[in-house]
Amino acid sequence: MGNPSDYTEYTAAQATKYHEWYASEQGRELAREQREALARAAGHERGQLIEAGCGAGYFTAWFHELGFRVTAIDMSPAMISLAARHTPHGVRLCLASAGQLPFPDHAFDAAAFVTSLEFIRDPAAAVRESFRVARNKLIFLLLNPDHPMNVKRIRKAAAEGGVFGRAKFWRPEDMKDLLTESARPGAHIEIQVSGFSEQHSYYLLTAVLPRFGTS
Repeated sequence: MGNPSDYTEYTAAQATKYHEWYASEQGRELAREQREALARAAGHERGQLIEAGCGAGYFTAWFHELGFRVTAIDMSPAMISLAARHTPHGVRLCLASAGQLPFPDHAFDAAAFVTSLEFIRDPAAAVRESFRVARNKLIFLLLNPDHPMNVKRIRKAAAEGGVFGRAKFWRPEDMKDLLTESARPGAHIEIQVSGFSEQHSYYLLTAVLPRFGTS
């Protein structure tokens, strides 16, 4: 399921439906696979992490368990309220736009988007802001537009509307262009893609940045 994070009209009822899906057997299994993939992407990186578009806080809590000091932002008051009930003490939750982060430059060691970039109104602004506030690494878990489940969602949304009708799906080559255009001037970023195939409903992309220091 996607994480429609940057739409303030995302209601309490929709947030509850999102929560219920991740509590289902299918949702739990997919979340387990995604957590394993994100752990590989994080590698040895720890310290301060900002999660852009945290949704109900499932991965927020998991990043905390992994050892990050997590700040999670979302534009949906309903989602922030839900995340507050599912994240441990020590996680900082903020109602904020991914395209206009209220944090200073290089405030975090890493930034993460977990199936949220697709639903952010201005993805270019969100990525630019992530480059601004993150020192070492950007981590993206992205929905694969070629996977049958996502193809079905796209077609259904085209016919009926809904959250997926507003989504923008990103192929690896488009993401590489977006990252290159949004990076800090003069920054030499290393972009890595893994898991992009029709067998997976999602894939990983990481952008490793020149280090500006440690937390």
